[in-house]
Amino acid sequence: MRAYAVYEDEVASLSYLNTQSTIFFMLASALISFAVSIWVNAVFYTGLTPAGELATRYVAWALLVLGLVFAALGAHALFARVRAWRNIVSGSRLR
Repeated sequence: MRAYAVYEDEVASLSYLNTQSTIFFMLASALISFAVSIWVNAVFYTGLTPAGELATRYVAWALLVLGLVFAALGAHALFARVRAWRNIVSGSRLR
């Protein structure tokens, strides 16, 4: 078993980055799912209402783009957490 010298602020940082990545990926998956469900719903209708046309043409694309932005933020938080953990491990070897 390995033991690493981890300060309290490093644990808080790792916890914060875990929370950020979880929330961002959850929001990304929800928004992308909403966008896909709008398009799937539009496929099964022969004539869309004006609100349906608006949702299919603009709202779904906006949800998709916003979902991709949240996915990128989640990936950034995930990679920042990996970098922080590598710094902890490399710093523990020197101590």
